[in-house]
Amino acid sequence: MGALAGALSQVFTLPIAVITTRQQTAPHDERESFFATLQTILRDEGAVGLWKGFKASMVLCSNPAITYGLFERVKGIWIRRKIAAGASPTLGSLEVFVVGALSKTLATVVTYPYIMAKVRMQWSPPKSLTNLTEIEQESFKYRDSIDVLKKVFATDGVAGWYKGMNTQIVKAVLCQAILFVSKEKFLEHTLTIFSLMGAAHHANITPVN
Repeated sequence: MGALAGALSQVFTLPIAVITTRQQTAPHDERESFFATLQTILRDEGAVGLWKGFKASMVLCSNPAITYGLFERVKGIWIRRKIAAGASPTLGSLEVFVVGALSKTLATVVTYPYIMAKVRMQWSPPKSLTNLTEIEQESFKYRDSIDVLKKVFATDGVAGWYKGMNTQIVKAVLCQAILFVSKEKFLEHTLTIFSLMGAAHHANITPVN
């Protein structure tokens, strides 16, 4: 259900991502406002231009599911090792942070080629590049995310699929690891509150002899 909800949200949010990517990658002298960029895309590419990278975005909807699946699996292994060592099975904040960071890193490595493909699909060559040969112009045109992966592989090999991944990992890992720590602490405090409320309620209804 989470992946389905993520896919549905992309239908509405992808146009904003496309416009943002165009604004971030455009040369300073060609940069336009949000609405001006929207008008340019509609004029040059039609409405379909607002949903460039849609297929790659659908694949990327699996990233959170992979992350959470890995988190629970790694957390289970970590807890079993702590129990075997005679330690408390409860994970501290630092341990949750490390497990969350590892899980997000692995999920990013798996899905990063499609992150790269989506950005390339949404990017538009600067207008100043007018002296390119026909072959060079063709290299900037992508039919879909698979076409991006093929062209990048042809010129840069597998390493080309992972260009810029270090920055993406730092951003995604910090965000996700902090989220996991917050989630675990929130769950811990919530269970404690409900336990105290249950104990208080039991004490109030226990008859006094």
